[in-house]
Amino acid sequence: MQKWEYRIVDLPSSHGGSNKEDQKELDQLGEDGWELVAMIHMDESVTIAYLKREKQ
Repeated sequence: MQKWEYRIVDLPSSHGGSNKEDQKELDQLGEDGWELVAMIHMDESVTIAYLKREKQ
């Protein structure tokens, strides 16, 4: 049976960063084995990403 670990990330654009910074962070997380499963825009200034990966 697969087991998962989860991570919640407050993206850089939530703190005045750019979409390119968001993409860079998500690319790095993908390289580390994390898969993006959802994104939620809390309001116009906060974007939260939910990620998962299989436990080692």
